[in-house]
Amino acid sequence: MTRLAGAYISILVLTLGTCAVAHSQSCGETVTGTVTLTADLACPTGHGLFVGDGATLNCSGHAITGGDEQGQYGIYVRDVSGATVQNCTAEHFEVGIRLRGATNCTVQDSVAQHNTRYGIEIIQSSTGALILGNTIYNNSDEGMHVSGPTDADALHQILGNTVDNNALEGIYLLDSDANTVAGNIIHNQGTAGIYVKGSDRNTIDGNTLTNDPIQLMSGSKFNVLSNNTIIGQRLKFDGVSNNEVYNISIREQGGRPSNAYDFNNSSDNTIVDSEAIDPVDYHIRAANRSKNIVFTRFLAAPTLQCFVDKRSRMTVTDPNGDPLECGDSGGGGDGGGGGSSREKKCNDGKDNDGDGATDCDDPDCSGKAGCP
Repeated sequence: MTRLAGAYISILVLTLGTCAVAHSQSCGETVTGTVTLTADLACPTGHGLFVGDGATLNCSGHAITGGDEQGQYGIYVRDVSGATVQNCTAEHFEVGIRLRGATNCTVQDSVAQHNTRYGIEIIQSSTGALILGNTIYNNSDEGMHVSGPTDADALHQILGNTVDNNALEGIYLLDSDANTVAGNIIHNQGTAGIYVKGSDRNTIDGNTLTNDPIQLMSGSKFNVLSNNTIIGQRLKFDGVSNNEVYNISIREQGGRPSNAYDFNNSSDNTIVDSEAIDPVDYHIRAANRSKNIVFTRFLAAPTLQCFVDKRSRMTVTDPNGDPLECGDSGGGGDGGGGGSSREKKCNDGKDNDGDGATDCDDPDCSGKAGCP
């Protein structure tokens, strides 16, 4: 009985020691302990709220609204550890929610919208952030910008967010390594859904993108992409190597993508158990010294169409493991070692398949696009 009573008293003290304090904050204040907002907060100038070391800010659905000023941040988590932001709306700042030099901090179930630059920004020496279940919407640059650190793994987890209608990229990783980007719903950005630049060893898993590409750029390597679905856009590799792709589905919608898997100056990348369904032009395009591209157990519907220039090389096998060449639905060939199988456009003045014949001069165009 004594032991039980002692346990109960300990729990009671812990609960009382961490209970939320509900009151209104003033612009520019620092949240300490656990604070729950009771009203919206308007900050036409200056920052909204700072969140202190180990503190929790629960906005309880209330909005913190800025004045669209440059250098103005809605919720600023700076040089602290273990801080939490939840149930907040941050809008009309340069950056809605900003983590700088933050360690093991959480942003959860919040909304970052209508900001003049980024919805959420994680920069400099920040590590171990959990960005979970947020809505990042209609920001004037990127939805989420993640940069660095340059001297350590970032180890951020970006999970289960909805990223919609931002002017440029949805989620941008810049020189940021060993992050997990998983289970996000991403659609209708201006340029890219997930953009990975100069970033290594990231896991990009189980995301659904509509009208938004995934792009690996500028030296990114050893990234693993798995179980993602891209509808109406492409997977692009540009100047990258040694990345692995598993179980990716790319599907046409609204006349896009032109090319489902697009390689430029990118070598030693592997694609396993993946598919491309009815792209407008090519299932696979490889150009500018893109070599040692390996597609294993690849489903191309209705038949594999590809462009591989004379300086690029790839191999493809079908879902049964049999060699697949451009123009085939299965079996035979070397998987498109160079050139594509046919002229896909018959009125663009280009030799699309690299066989020396252009438009109507190519036998593939016979009877198409006004060709005899």
